[in-house]
Amino acid sequence: MKKVLYTMLMFAGIASFSACSNGDYVANPSDNTNNGINPLNPLTDAEFTWSGETPLSADINGSHWKADEARWGLDTTGANIIVATKGNRMMYFRLIDVWSGNVYDMQYNSKRFSYYVDSIGYAPGYYQSQLGNSGEIKIVQNDSNYIVGQFYYKGVNVNGKAASITNGYFKISKH
Repeated sequence: MKKVLYTMLMFAGIASFSACSNGDYVANPSDNTNNGINPLNPLTDAEFTWSGETPLSADINGSHWKADEARWGLDTTGANIIVATKGNRMMYFRLIDVWSGNVYDMQYNSKRFSYYVDSIGYAPGYYQSQLGNSGEIKIVQNDSNYIVGQFYYKGVNVNGKAASITNGYFKISKH
């Protein structure tokens, strides 16, 4: 009996090693984020070359979106909170410890994250950067007057559906 158990454990161990990923990035051609940034090869500081419209704009699955209004504030932990809206669509950022001239990740367990909402109040409509495990934000300016940044990320909803947020830009007054 022990021999059978050990044999089964040995085969299970071998099977788990043979199923390991080699780490190659495999784009899913049917995924709407196929033209997104490869998360295994993030952008460098010099590759954040796009501009955008104020107060906040981004390309969402290839379609341009511009917020009608955006607001900035600090929460009780000192995190920068940005909320931008247009109709029933919204983009939200929570950014802890962000300084001008730096690029930060927006991944799972990060101090910085965002989500895009294509239908406020509908849970599957929330596409979160921390579920997508890819994305970055570059803070261009963060002083007493403005917070300005560029961003991109793959947002994922609770059902695993992805949204590609690219060419993101914001310039929001702090007054």
